[in-house]
Amino acid sequence: MTSPANRRGFLSGLVSLPLIGGSVTLIGKPVGAAEAPSRLCMESYLAWLHFEKRAVHSALYPEIPKGTFVPLDNKGALFHFADRFGHDGWWQRVEQEALGRAPVVLATVGCDWREGDA
Repeated sequence: MTSPANRRGFLSGLVSLPLIGGSVTLIGKPVGAAEAPSRLCMESYLAWLHFEKRAVHSALYPEIPKGTFVPLDNKGALFHFADRFGHDGWWQRVEQEALGRAPVVLATVGCDWREGDA
């Protein structure tokens, strides 16, 4: 099991294993997946983010209509914009990093976007 294809198959198989204890702890900083994200993956990620945002918004701000308020006085608001000044093409880099995170996030939360139709 030394070829890259075998390693990728092994790693992707780990995602489908049942968890003992019911949680996953990520160690380190996952920055990408072994496979390039497909359009299906990106669309699944976009949909997942939309509903995840609505759920968190509803829990934090039940009195405000869903999706109309985003708090900007925190580290999350600045995450994508920290090094934009003086760097040409910074948004393209941010886009590529977001695309690379998509399969990692979906796998971490247990959303198997490869399973065909919804």
